Amino acid sequence: MANLSNTQYNVELEDIKNEYQKQRNSVRTNVTNISAQENALMTDIDTVDEQRVKAEASNLSSQAEAARNRKRYGVELTGAEQSQLARTDSLTRGSTVSGAMNLARRNDEQVNLANTYAMTSMLRGGYKGALAQFQAFGDIGVARNNSYEKARANARKQYYGFLGNIASIAVGATIMAGAGGGGAPGGGGTSPPM
Repeated sequence: MANLSNTQYNVELEDIKNEYQKQRNSVRTNVTNISAQENALMTDIDTVDEQRVKAEASNLSSQAEAARNRKRYGVELTGAEQSQLARTDSLTRGSTVSGAMNLARRNDEQVNLANTYAMTSMLRGGYKGALAQFQAFGDIGVARNNSYEKARANARKQYYGFLGNIASIAVGATIMAGAGGGGAPGGGGTSPPM
């Protein structure tokens, strides 16, 4: 019986170890995958300077194209027209650059808010997963403790059962020695009449 209990305990302990290993590997895989996503989501998107450079390049390209077209079609501007065109170009350039930067700010804000929401959702899911892992580890600990207590109780039961058997044999032998060893003292071994 003792070997059966030890064997059963060892089998249960092996199951617990395997479950722990499986849970631990799952946690490691999740942490490895999450770290790259966390870094991407926590990095703020900032495209304002990039859009400013693109808008300025677009302005220069537009002015160069307008100058080529004027030259190609033989359009000559007077001094007043050139001054007015320069003023208009300056306002247009400023408006184009500021508009591009404002749109970039709005888009960046929306992307960063979406990333924050995604990060929050991912962390919430990660926390739930971590709590589930902790619960699984707690269950493993409880199962291990229960197996240990069960094996210990079986060992006690066997030990005290063995002592009880010895005691009952000794008591029985004493009773048998007293009862069967010659009958009642002073009697002839016959029972009294009823």
